[in-house]
Amino acid sequence: MTTPFATPSAVPVPRAPAVLHLAPGRTVAGAVRLSGRLAILPAEVLPDLSGHQPIALALDGSGVLHGTFVRDRADLQGLIDRRPTESANDLGGALRGVATAYLWRPAERTVEILPDPWGALVYRYREPGLDIFSSDLGAVVAAARAAGVTLRRSLEFVTEVAAAGSGGLTPASYEGVETLDVFEFVRVSDAGTEIRTYTAGAEVFEPFASYEEGLDATQAEIEENLRAAVSCGIPTPERLAHLTGGLDTRLVLAASLSLGLTDELRYLSMGPVSQPDRAIAERLAVEHGLRMTEWRGAHPRRRPSTITEQAAWPMDYSHGMVTAGPNVHFSASDTLVLSGGFGGFMKANYSSTLRDLDQGPSLAASGAMAEKLWGTMAYSPDAEVGLYTTDVRERRVRRLHELRMAAQERGLSPDAALDFLFIQVRNRYFVSEITRVWNAFVHRFDPLYTLSGARLGLSLPAEVRRENVVGLDLMRRWAPGLMGFPFDRPKVSQGYQDLRGPVPSREFARPTARPLHDGRQVPPAPGGRTDLPEMTPEMTERAKAMLAPLWQVRDLAPARAALRAVLDDLDAPLRDAVFNKARLHALLNHDLKHRGVIRQVHNLQSALQWLTSP
Repeated sequence: MTTPFATPSAVPVPRAPAVLHLAPGRTVAGAVRLSGRLAILPAEVLPDLSGHQPIALALDGSGVLHGTFVRDRADLQGLIDRRPTESANDLGGALRGVATAYLWRPAERTVEILPDPWGALVYRYREPGLDIFSSDLGAVVAAARAAGVTLRRSLEFVTEVAAAGSGGLTPASYEGVETLDVFEFVRVSDAGTEIRTYTAGAEVFEPFASYEEGLDATQAEIEENLRAAVSCGIPTPERLAHLTGGLDTRLVLAASLSLGLTDELRYLSMGPVSQPDRAIAERLAVEHGLRMTEWRGAHPRRRPSTITEQAAWPMDYSHGMVTAGPNVHFSASDTLVLSGGFGGFMKANYSSTLRDLDQGPSLAASGAMAEKLWGTMAYSPDAEVGLYTTDVRERRVRRLHELRMAAQERGLSPDAALDFLFIQVRNRYFVSEITRVWNAFVHRFDPLYTLSGARLGLSLPAEVRRENVVGLDLMRRWAPGLMGFPFDRPKVSQGYQDLRGPVPSREFARPTARPLHDGRQVPPAPGGRTDLPEMTPEMTERAKAMLAPLWQVRDLAPARAALRAVLDDLDAPLRDAVFNKARLHALLNHDLKHRGVIRQVHNLQSALQWLTSP
């Protein structure tokens, strides 16, 4: 077993190569030619490519494949050696977790790029004589540069991030860069490129024969994921599981209790002690004898000194794709982190938010949905209110409409199509991409990653899906007692109890006892903000009243100052073609009374700062 991280203080190692199809005679600096027109720009030393059996070139990310947890190229090669005749469709379609496998098939002189079915983003840049693929956008940018092409940062993408916190309607943060869709993979050979679709994807849109069959399949997938993760070869102190006041981490806890695996994990809650997340997690730990830790595997080696650095570092590291997450100043370690993000596939998301709106096939209906999902202050058709000009708004709404109609063409009902849209857009461009970035530092994996869970959830009536019936029924199977303990917000609705029977409330038996703790702490990092405003009681009360993160309220003034400077650097005609001047003025000067608008200021500052930086 090789490990990509030598010590807990190691610098993160990029593991995604760029795969290129080139015109005859075209050269790319640093690229290794695999055949006449096929080349690879590796992120690490390539293995021996001789022989006749499939060869693992790289694994970007980590996950479960055929019941085995794979966390690096050596793990992937070991599994391929046991299944040398397995097709790309069957191998990639079985991958669970945010990961992309790169395979070389010598007999066919072909490279296969196999993202997980739900679609770890695979980026593509193409022009005559040059076609580049990679799951790391930075690798695409570097390969293009090595080929003599300088890619431009996308104002269209970053302004979408400013409104929604992530992209998805715009494919990538560089102009001309596309992404593969969910369930797609690619084969690149001397003859050209071929994008195919996993057959496992088509099954997602076929309802199970019965609800119980679907629940059994979902349970089996999650249990296989969990068993594989704790058997990954990483020692127990380095196997962490997030624990919060929410439903998804409690669902993983329920499965762990049922399988007798809780002693194989250390439990991590990252919120302040005063917050419900941390308080509930500690009470659960006491109740079930869980051992907690402050260790996170990856931690800052240096802290930003200004709000400008705070905004820039995650955007720079992700090449403009996400505004939050780790950065080059974090340490890396060979640590497993079980985190959330995919439990939402089993329940209602956008369909719940939009349930009172017209879900008909009109473009106007899609416009109203954009306004509801991402805020009147961004997508309002009123030129005095919306953040964007009419042209920008209409372009985004048309793309949302295209995706919504395409989901219905897959056979989904209008409400289920909205929840598939959440998977396709929000989850891929936020949860999946943040997970992929973290996977350069630790092995981050959600045991709730399944195809069966989404297949079952999308087949249910909207009113049933809204009650999170699948997730709660799974908890009822594994550890029903967990359902009655407090959550951070009510999760077991009256609607669910009407369907399944009452769920009695429970109190924690030892509400003041301290949980077991392994004693490990995150080491202090040098640096820290020198421009922090003084915290005032008014700020605290305002954040509480808006249910906003305290830091966003505290940092509003410096964020506004930084945003003004960025807007001054932005080409004025370009700025005016995208933004509504009146709305920008309000964001910079008015008394902001809604957390979404304050968040918009921070997102704008991060996104536009990255756009205009060297």
